[in-house]
Amino acid sequence: MQVDFFYTNMVVGIFTEATGIPIVPGKYQYMPYRGPGHYDLMIALKSGKSQVCVFDFRSKQFRIVVGSYTPDGCLDVVSAEELASSP
Repeated sequence: MQVDFFYTNMVVGIFTEATGIPIVPGKYQYMPYRGPGHYDLMIALKSGKSQVCVFDFRSKQFRIVVGSYTPDGCLDVVSAEELASSP
């Protein structure tokens, strides 16, 4: 299963179950989309400030806070939470 994730409503890349879906903090490999969402996230992370991304997984929405990234394609997820569903 592949999961697209988003930064400021723009798609950034894909997490896979094989490399891990970030529903808890940790370092996660991802496949970037080479587009404005990925570019903007990388520029924002270079400022040294954590950034918020969102994704849907198994009919639930999650918010992750990304603290940094590594050149080999890992994101350091410092917090992850399931968002409450709308009634």
